[in-house]
Amino acid sequence: YNKIFPMNKSEKDEMIEQKCIELAWTEPKHFIQEKKLNYVFDSFLPDAIHFFTKIEEEKSPMKKIENMKEIFNSIYKLVKFNGDDNNTGVDDLMPILNYAFIKAKPIMIYSNLMFIDLYIGDLKNKEEGSQLTQLMALCDYICSLEAKDLLGVSNEEFTSKCSGNISFDNKSDSEL
Repeated sequence: YNKIFPMNKSEKDEMIEQKCIELAWTEPKHFIQEKKLNYVFDSFLPDAIHFFTKIEEEKSPMKKIENMKEIFNSIYKLVKFNGDDNNTGVDDLMPILNYAFIKAKPIMIYSNLMFIDLYIGDLKNKEEGSQLTQLMALCDYICSLEAKDLLGVSNEEFTSKCSGNISFDNKSDSEL
């Protein structure tokens, strides 16, 4: 495992982690269309964060894949619980995944996804392959996310809040 999985964060991992810290102020309303904002996120978010953490902790590619699947299962359960499971597609699920991803602030997620990609095998053409592709696309999306990509956020507000989170996060780290 230590010979095929990088022990240090890649540049992409660092960029994703930094962007998630910058975007920690975001709320569901910044990603999810107004008609779905009445969703009850109470148990969903802790579950999603837990499964993102488990992807990092597990060493086995299959356990990483199982936890990736559980993230998506949590989203499906959220949609179903809120009575909106008819005609739900990727476009409906991605905003929820975006929000959960940012709140989870996954460590080394890109490296983990690349590791999963090495071992996904026959699952590449199944649901797991689609989920992996969505998460990899999400990594690129997060790295390039700007004010125009969020709902109801001006450039000034985006810049102000993102830079505020960076300075707050750096201050917290130095105080520890």
